Amino acid sequence: MIDEIVLYSKIEAESLKIHKTSFSLTNIIAKVKKHFEQINNREINLTIKTQPDKVYYIYSDYDKLLTILQTLLLDAYNRTKDGEIELSFSIIEKSNVIFKIKDNGEYLKKSYIANVLSGKWLEANKNIHSDEFGISLMNKLCSYFGQGLKITNNDIRGNTISFDVTTPVECKHLTPDTDTLSKAKSIHGIKALVVEDIKINYTIIKRILEKKGVIVERATDGLEAVSKVSELEYDIVLMDIRMPNMDGIEATKEIRSRGIQIPIIAQTANILAEDKYICIEAGCDNYIGKPINANELIEVIRQYVSDN
Repeated sequence: MIDEIVLYSKIEAESLKIHKTSFSLTNIIAKVKKHFEQINNREINLTIKTQPDKVYYIYSDYDKLLTILQTLLLDAYNRTKDGEIELSFSIIEKSNVIFKIKDNGEYLKKSYIANVLSGKWLEANKNIHSDEFGISLMNKLCSYFGQGLKITNNDIRGNTISFDVTTPVECKHLTPDTDTLSKAKSIHGIKALVVEDIKINYTIIKRILEKKGVIVERATDGLEAVSKVSELEYDIVLMDIRMPNMDGIEATKEIRSRGIQIPIIAQTANILAEDKYICIEAGCDNYIGKPINANELIEVIRQYVSDN
């Protein structure tokens, strides 16, 4: 968790910076759950409501979002003497995520809620280690991502604290047995366009694919790739990102602008989270790193082709 004193100082000085990367909600929720298990010594049950057959990727500040979730969960834990706490999220139109933490503790008084949301606790600075100060600080931090905290009393017992994060959302569907499905899929006979300007890199990929019976053709830059995909039929495109004339990002955007929905797999040496996001945002379906790993390449292709 980010130090609250440092965080408070940066917010007050208006010097807080948001560092966005691409990450899965599954990953951050797992981190939050692990942290809860470490602090839970009263056998309070944490229920996490997600969609098990889907993985959502967002583009936001991982560390600050993690701090918000951990702080709010700790607050709910301190308030809940028995029963359970529920953590959930919902996706709104692929551009917004709403997180909710529902506790089973005593009702929060309206005056408490008002003081937290108005920032009174921060202005008074009465106790920087108090729950009130921490929640007020999280409300301020949440305003960097959306509209801030919302706090309501539940119908019977407990409270719900929610906040929203404005972010592009990408959904990937999973299957109950991905390994079995991948093994059942044959890529023999499919036609792949490998977009690669460096001959040795193309040769390596070509050998890997031809061993699996894939028909391979080459484009040496983005312009040629757009032309070939527009005129000929392929089952999949392996798109290098760094190329002369037209790079892989621009080529992918152009292909998508023409309404062509062929699977496009980005291949890049820059496998940082932000680079991954740029590839997906451009219209790529997935990405693999360089140097190419043969097994990874085949498994990724199998995800996007049907049995022949």
